[in-house]
Amino acid sequence: MTDPALTDRLHAVLSARNLREIAAITGVHHETVRRYLLGHSPSAAFLTAVCTQLRVNGHWLLTGQGPISLDDAPFLLRGMPPSTLLEALMTSLNGVDAEFLETPASADPNDASDAGDGSPAPAHHASDDPPP
Repeated sequence: MTDPALTDRLHAVLSARNLREIAAITGVHHETVRRYLLGHSPSAAFLTAVCTQLRVNGHWLLTGQGPISLDDAPFLLRGMPPSTLLEALMTSLNGVDAEFLETPASADPNDASDAGDGSPAPAHHASDDPPP
């Protein structure tokens, strides 16, 4: 048997669905879902599927703390230490394609108006054109 509070929280997020719907969402047999809702210890895969498929905050599901829904992300971010946020940001940026940061393919490398140092090209004036 599992913590009665966990069973109560499972009921809270699953009560709008019947056993077969929950089984389809989580990938477990409907009889297994019934046992979990009666208080038997749910598998980690089942809990993960509930959280992933229904956008349930896993921390809330396990502890009862925090918002129920993952859609309340601003609340979740407020409680995180800055070092954790920075680490998550760096992990995300590691996936950025380096080509995204390079010069666009349409740029002409022989164009003297682009110094290549990020400074703006000089403005073109009609008086710079040769006489007709």
